[in-house]
Amino acid sequence: MKKNNSLKGGILMKKIPIGINDFKTLIENNYYYIDKTKHIEDILNDGSEVI
Repeated sequence: MKKNNSLKGGILMKKIPIGINDFKTLIENNYYYIDKTKHIEDILNDGSEVI
């Protein structure tokens, strides 16, 4: 398993999971994860685009 964290100024930094869409991989490799579940209603009601 490759290292996915780095130290910058004494602070442990997680990597951003660009191109990773597998939740198990995100969690097992300690990537950042942002739960956007609460935004689903806004997207559906406003007709917002998802990118």
